[in-house]
Amino acid sequence: MNPFRVAAATFLVLTINIECLGSLGLLRNGQMVPAQICRLNFQSLRGGGEELEDGNRALLEEYQERRQELKKISERFAVMSEDRDSHIQTAEVLAQYDGNRPCFRSIGGVLMQSNVSTILSAIKSEEQLLDKATRDLEITFNDKTKELRKFEQQHDIKFVRN
Repeated sequence: MNPFRVAAATFLVLTINIECLGSLGLLRNGQMVPAQICRLNFQSLRGGGEELEDGNRALLEEYQERRQELKKISERFAVMSEDRDSHIQTAEVLAQYDGNRPCFRSIGGVLMQSNVSTILSAIKSEEQLLDKATRDLEITFNDKTKELRKFEQQHDIKFVRN
């Protein structure tokens, strides 16, 4: 038995084996919580060599697409949150200096010279845009999660712990 096997579930005529590959943080109810990165392996309940019915295959593909979409949204959220945090830290450091002091900023790989007040205002406006984008992604993630749960209920997909 694989030591990383964490669960199995029945999806119509399939067994889904979930293997833990690592972990990451997901947004749940406005909080970052640890989550497992898993690999799904599907096996037919009727025997190893039989083909899946077209309807079941379509449901399986749609389910996988929905889970993959949630994963992509979560990854984008993590990247944007990290960018926002770095903008916040940079703004806190720059706020300590005189506004007329010369300052450099990398824009698209090019180092641009300006003063602290100009760069600080640009960083704060980008921080606000990133904050709005992360809130929008959080809403999208929650909506897609609800849709996935509804899809699971509609097609009687259940995860059973061993």
